[in-house]
Amino acid sequence: MAFCLFFTLLAVVFFFIRLPNIGGGHIESGAGSLCFPHMMFGVVGNFMHVGAEVGVGVLLAPLLAAPIPRRRLGCRKLATGCARPAPA
Repeated sequence: MAFCLFFTLLAVVFFFIRLPNIGGGHIESGAGSLCFPHMMFGVVGNFMHVGAEVGVGVLLAPLLAAPIPRRRLGCRKLATGCARPAPA
């Protein structure tokens, strides 16, 4: 509820504030900042970073959701703990 009130108040404030007119509504055509090589490398690097994060999440979620296989570790009761050691 607090978020709703905060953003409503923020919207009302921005509705009544006079913001400066930037650029006069004219937008130049072209690649803009992508003409610079370091900006292009940054965009490609960010794209690869997000792709790696999504890929890890997609591959890790089924692994974490899979049940852990139970192995006999010398105990008769596996899930609740060892009641007594298994005979040799």
